Amino acid sequence: ELRSPLANLRTTAEVALRRNSPEIHERALRLTVLEVERLTRLSENLLTLSLADAGVLLPVTTPVDLALVSKEAIEAIRSRAEETGISLEVTSDEAAIISGDAIRLRQVFDNLLDNALRHSRTGGSIRLAIYRSSQKISLTISDSGEGIPTEDLPFVFERLWRSDSSRARKTGGFGLGLAIVREIVEAHGGTINAPSNSTAGTIFQGFFPLSGE
Repeated sequence: ELRSPLANLRTTAEVALRRNSPEIHERALRLTVLEVERLTRLSENLLTLSLADAGVLLPVTTPVDLALVSKEAIEAIRSRAEETGISLEVTSDEAAIISGDAIRLRQVFDNLLDNALRHSRTGGSIRLAIYRSSQKISLTISDSGEGIPTEDLPFVFERLWRSDSSRARKTGGFGLGLAIVREIVEAHGGTINAPSNSTAGTIFQGFFPLSGE
C-alpha cells in the first residue's frame, strides 16, 4: 500500500526534472498532491488501527446522538451523490444516545457511506436507518450496487483484504476502511456485520448498547 504511491511520486518527480516544460511541471505537481493525499489517508487509517491495538482508541467518552452524527455524515456526501444521481434516504429515531467518541463514530458513518457511494450504480440509492429499542440502537446502511459475493462476506472486515470481485477492482482502496469500522464499533461495545445480500446490493448492520449500559 505504501510502495505504490511512493513509486508514483518518484517517477513523477524524475520525469518533471528531465523535462523543462511548464505543462509537465504543473501536471507533476497535481499528481504529487493526489498521492500525498492518498498517503495521508493511509497514515491516518494506520494510526487509528494502531490506537485500537493499543487499547487507547477511546480515551474519553461522552453522550453522543447517533441520529445527529448520521445526518451530518449524509449531508457531507450529498453533493457527490447528486452528481451521479444517487438518492439518499435517512430514517432515524430521535435521541439515539450512546456513550462514545463523536469523532470516531463519525468515522464509522463516513467509511460506510463512502463505501456505499463508491459501489452504487448511477441512479441508485443509499438508505441509512437508526432505530432505538429498549436495549440497543441499531444502524443499517444499504446500497443498490452489485453486492458482495457470499463467499467474500466473512472477510470484508479483515485488514488489507480486498475481494477479486468487480466491486473491488473498480474502486481500489486500501482495504482498511471496513476494518476501522469494526474496531470503532467494537470499542463502543457494539457489533457489526454484513448479512448475505450478493444479489440485492450491500447491507451493513451495526448494534450499539444504549448510553449508560
